[in-house]
Amino acid sequence: MDIGLNENLAVMPQFSYYFEDLFTVYSFDLNFTYDVAIIAGDVPLYAIGGLDLRTFSTAGASERNLGINLGGGILMGHIYAEVFYRSMFCDGCSSDLGFNLGYYF
Repeated sequence: MDIGLNENLAVMPQFSYYFEDLFTVYSFDLNFTYDVAIIAGDVPLYAIGGLDLRTFSTAGASERNLGINLGGGILMGHIYAEVFYRSMFCDGCSSDLGFNLGYYF
């Protein structure tokens, strides 16, 4: 879900969680989207940029880190597709290259 700030700019908060047998990861993202172009008449192509706050917990220990999200996406009706790069600001943290495909209800 995005919250329109003006005609081309929106904010898109997101909460994700991953539960496994040995660890749990929570992530809160605050991304901004900007419509770069309109293709095929009414399909927005947008850029994504924002911050990621991620908590990793395992065996009673926990670590929280801040990161940055960069990417782009396309919205066709209620269906969206996004490619993004996420990099965390900490020693030994990994970076992610990901793809999202979803449906807005």
